[in-house]
Amino acid sequence: MAAAAGSGVAVLRHTPYRQVLLGFGVSLLLLFGLRLWLYLRYAQEFASLEPLEVVMAFWMGFRVDIATLFTALALPTLLLLAPFKGALHQRFRQIMGLLWALILCIIVGVIVGDILYFGFVHRHLSNELFVIAQDLNLIIDMALEFYLIELLLSTLLMAFAVGFFWWLFRASLHYSATRWRDYLLFGLTVALLFLGIRQNLSGHPFGITHAFASPKIASGNLALNGFFSTLRAPRGKGVVDEQAVDPEHLQTLLRSKRTAFVDKNYPALRRFSDERTPKPYNVVIVLLESWSARYIDAIAGGDYGVTPNFDALAKDGVLFTRAYANGQRSIEGIGSMLCGITQPSALPNVGWGLEMHHLSYLGRMAKQNGYATLAMQSSDRGSFRLDAIMRLAGFEHYYGAEDMNRSNREDTTHSPRFGTWDGNMFDLLHVKLGELKEPFLGFTFTASTHSPFHSPGGAWEKYPHDNTKSEGFLNTLYYADAMLGEFMRKAREEPWFERTLFIFTADHTLGYKEIGKGEGVLEKHHIPLLLYAPALLAPRTDERIASQNDLFPTVVDLLGWSEPFASLGQSLFDTPLFPHAFVREGNSVGLIGEAGYLTMQDGRDAAKALEESQEEHYAKALRTLDATLSTLLLENRWTKE
Repeated sequence: MAAAAGSGVAVLRHTPYRQVLLGFGVSLLLLFGLRLWLYLRYAQEFASLEPLEVVMAFWMGFRVDIATLFTALALPTLLLLAPFKGALHQRFRQIMGLLWALILCIIVGVIVGDILYFGFVHRHLSNELFVIAQDLNLIIDMALEFYLIELLLSTLLMAFAVGFFWWLFRASLHYSATRWRDYLLFGLTVALLFLGIRQNLSGHPFGITHAFASPKIASGNLALNGFFSTLRAPRGKGVVDEQAVDPEHLQTLLRSKRTAFVDKNYPALRRFSDERTPKPYNVVIVLLESWSARYIDAIAGGDYGVTPNFDALAKDGVLFTRAYANGQRSIEGIGSMLCGITQPSALPNVGWGLEMHHLSYLGRMAKQNGYATLAMQSSDRGSFRLDAIMRLAGFEHYYGAEDMNRSNREDTTHSPRFGTWDGNMFDLLHVKLGELKEPFLGFTFTASTHSPFHSPGGAWEKYPHDNTKSEGFLNTLYYADAMLGEFMRKAREEPWFERTLFIFTADHTLGYKEIGKGEGVLEKHHIPLLLYAPALLAPRTDERIASQNDLFPTVVDLLGWSEPFASLGQSLFDTPLFPHAFVREGNSVGLIGEAGYLTMQDGRDAAKALEESQEEHYAKALRTLDATLSTLLLENRWTKE
């Protein structure tokens, strides 16, 4: 029986495609074994997962492993299956087998190290691998002293890999080449590798966020492996200024009149200290693409005339005239809105690896308080990986442009660059909000004002239209404002309107080509922020420093939720000790406060507009915010899961 099994395996070695399939089968089995080891070694970490969630996490892990191996082994695979005679030469295939084994050994080595590292930080490796690798002597010393058994077992596993793939690819081939068939199979191989790496035909490729089969972070931790998470994480500097890490100073910067810190092991975790009475108001957040404050007459006092509906709403709402975006990219604004933090300089964005760390999520907290949750965007579902991010963030229902009917309002000879027109999104939003059980939380993201500025039609061309000029932007802004106004007119007729808080703000300012060129730090981040609920909030204009980070604690405050939260912001209805906006600008970070602003890159001043007496205070505050946030996230001490 054993001989028959051995001969059966040997037969699989005698054609190129069978060799490669067997190679991938063994490689996947090795990675599955390592994931099983992770699961058993840290069983307590995954105790929160239901049996079905464990199964789904392993399924997602299989997809992660496919993407990992197809990415890393694409080159030897294509060379082994290349449709030319040299690829069939035994010596060449032996070399490719050793290359395959070497790559697999690197993958296994990184994953083993990641599993051991997991015990310290309770998450997978990210871009800090490249920083850790710089101290190779320390790593070797730790491996020999604390993980000698694991090191020996890993070495045996790698030796097996080398021996197996040398044996596999040294076999003489029983293969008759057929030119047309070889080209066809090679083309199919390229397509399969591409599909295995991306795992979709549109949108972003399969990434870290997609690996979460459920909103529980344990689900993602079980599915991911350290090689994949390192591979998919953006190449940031990954370095924290250790001397600037100061949790006590961070608490001073975050302290406010009505909040109290609740856990010394989680220095940023706070709750409102006054008596809490839940108020089951609905909340609808509308994130407006590229709406710069400078073009909104109610804020900047200009005469552009393209935001009449927003300006009218501002008269009956709470308008914050000194509100700032925490970043200059949409995903940074989305992260701030959903999690209440600015992406620190040492870590990637949410959707690209930040979600491997424990974060507070507005949608999850809403669900814990009995809220129905809904999210949608005018762009395609997978844009910014928002489909995966929203699922992780606790939103039960999610819609993209593919789910939206097209109306006849816009000129059909034109089409937006991304997804569908905002009017179509607002039509669906109106319908879906009416279907939700109250109370509900809705999050929407527009797109029609994104560059290039395609015209929705002559009815909204208030200025001579140009897809690349500010006049083009103003026309799309005029259209987007009109659709916002139409949605609000419909909302006023709904029974849920008087119980609903609307929050209107932007993801970032307009920064397209020459538009905005030469702007200062304040104008680059200056966005609208309007809280609109005529039946709940008295209208006023507020000139305090505000940012997207403040909206998470503001919602928690207004709705009377009692759970602790972690955010860099403060409730806009509380009194902060140090009002500020912690912002990211490209590779630099900045701090905007009552006294002015300061930005830094790599710990050095980049730009500032401050009184000399405030420079040291702002510099220390900025370094503390960036370094301490990074450290608490890396140590998973920002918040509890």
